[in-house]
Amino acid sequence: MVVAILALLFLPESMDFLIRTKAQPDAVWRVVRRVDGALPVQGPTRFVTAAAERRSAVRSLFSSGRAAGTLVIWVVFMLNLAEFYALQSWLPSMLTNAGHSLDTVALATSMTTVGGIVAAFAVGPAMDRIGPYSSLATVYLSGVLFVALFGYSIDKSSWMMVATAFCAGFCVSGGQKSVIALAAIYYPTSIRSTGVGWALGMGRFGGIGGPLLIGALLAYHLNAQHILYVAGVPMLLAGLLIFLLGHWHKRDVAKGED
Repeated sequence: MVVAILALLFLPESMDFLIRTKAQPDAVWRVVRRVDGALPVQGPTRFVTAAAERRSAVRSLFSSGRAAGTLVIWVVFMLNLAEFYALQSWLPSMLTNAGHSLDTVALATSMTTVGGIVAAFAVGPAMDRIGPYSSLATVYLSGVLFVALFGYSIDKSSWMMVATAFCAGFCVSGGQKSVIALAAIYYPTSIRSTGVGWALGMGRFGGIGGPLLIGALLAYHLNAQHILYVAGVPMLLAGLLIFLLGHWHKRDVAKGED
């Protein structure tokens, strides 16, 4: 709540929102100058923005050529949240059953969360500089490797297991934070909150199904190593889907330039 108050006081509205609500040009120009302080104090007197969506917000997620992209984003959210909640739910039990001490289990489990926090500071700038689609796809595909290495390290050195837990969390938890940002970029401002909200809502199906699937695998007496090897598959699928989404984005940009 403190952060919300600070954001209300100091975080400016988006230029698109200000233009749509017919704010004074000076207010819009002040936001522009916060982006680029080298611009002159006196700016243009009239701003324009893209036309607002006329259909209902939910229908707009599937209009203007966004239907396939919306479905891909929903599937990626499902895969990522399935992976995230599966690890958060079952990792302590799996590591305990593998014979690790409670201290090691607590440390390894916490490292998956710490890795996700660090990822928020690393992946965000990469998405700005390199591109959102290639950066996020790289995170997911790296997650295939690190989740598998995490499984491999379970019966190896405890420190190796903790280190790979951090890297796996960087990709899984960090990927979830980053795909929210990508969804916000994908949709225009007028339907952005609807697009992100629906993606998160659909992702909860994965958040429910992931732990259930791991529980079923444990019921078949699969050990933690084999389960973590299987857990790399959702990350692989998510990475490929983000690459596909990026390919569609480049194609659409090229068509627009033509």
